[in-house]
Amino acid sequence: MTDDATTDGELRALEPTEVRARRRPLAIALVYAWQLAWGFVLATPAHAWANRSWGAHPDGDAVLFRPGGYNLVSWFLGADAALAVVTRTTLVLFVVGVLLSQIPLGALLASLATGRGSVGIAPRPASALRASIASFFPLLVVLVLTSIVQLAIVAAGAWVGSSVSRAFLPSLGETPAFGVNMVVLALFVLGACIIGVLGDVARAAVVHDVVTNDDDERRAFSRVKNALVMTRLVSRNALTATSLAWGWRAAIGVALVVAGSGAANILGGQGGGALTALTLIHQAVVLGRTALRASWLARATRLVAYVARARRGVDASD
Repeated sequence: MTDDATTDGELRALEPTEVRARRRPLAIALVYAWQLAWGFVLATPAHAWANRSWGAHPDGDAVLFRPGGYNLVSWFLGADAALAVVTRTTLVLFVVGVLLSQIPLGALLASLATGRGSVGIAPRPASALRASIASFFPLLVVLVLTSIVQLAIVAAGAWVGSSVSRAFLPSLGETPAFGVNMVVLALFVLGACIIGVLGDVARAAVVHDVVTNDDDERRAFSRVKNALVMTRLVSRNALTATSLAWGWRAAIGVALVVAGSGAANILGGQGGGALTALTLIHQAVVLGRTALRASWLARATRLVAYVARARRGVDASD
């Protein structure tokens, strides 16, 4: 490849030091746009129900924000058959959204892992989308496996916490025993979070495998197997650092949600400029969390790229 191919050069896998989320603002913006669009779709059933129930009220849905929540509670307690329909529809849309979200996720990971020319500028959206489609089923398998393990860990934590709490109940009393239950459950939830971290590393490994072996016709489960091997190597060498890299970004994401919730408590139920401000704050929180997610996935992609390079070195020496 020549140096003059810096703007439209051949697509290549980036070196680990080249992988940076800040170099892919368009990919982050497209993921944000997907979340915004599907959020509208997901909210449509509830919006239609609220509009039917409160659309004729002089204050509209502002009554639902009044202190005490009487109108909100009475609305749900006195719900007609629409509640079941809205719940089922929203649940179906949520599941469909989770499945379809593997496509923008794969495109983002492909954009992070590849670049054009000697400076590694962003791949074209079509190239990232092709890699995403090729990664779709392996990413789906990783999602299912990760979810099953996380649910099993949380369920085990609930059972162990409850058992330990009952054992301490006679000696400690109800409130301290409940605290013990929460501590035990929190430890298991932390374990489930670590599984989620490793799941993201596996996702990065899947897409990295696709973009570096695009002529490889391996089946989805073969790519998943390779991704799990890569994840095991990452966890063996850098589990603590990887977890901390995810943790501080997750903490900032939670802080953004708390700040957005506080703004909603202050501005909720108002129209005009307050509603506009609340909308902008809400979208700033979503965009911020999307950027943090991209930053973490870039870190996961770098780890995978380092391990892949080390494995290639071992294979070459053999």
